[in-house]
Amino acid sequence: MTKAKPYKVAEHPLKCLVCSHDLFQERSVKFQRDLTTPPFNIDWIEDSSLALCLICERCGYIHWFLR
Repeated sequence: MTKAKPYKVAEHPLKCLVCSHDLFQERSVKFQRDLTTPPFNIDWIEDSSLALCLICERCGYIHWFLR
């Protein structure tokens, strides 16, 4: 895993939505076409889209951001 560090989103410091912690580990996730069809109903995500996941160091909550 990467070292946890603070991040900004739209120039604002990110705080975890669950525990308000401010250190996150970064992961990139590639969406696969089989996950963008029913029952998930997220067809608006293009095949091979990348998402940035910031994982709270304290509670593990995952914050997802499309690039």
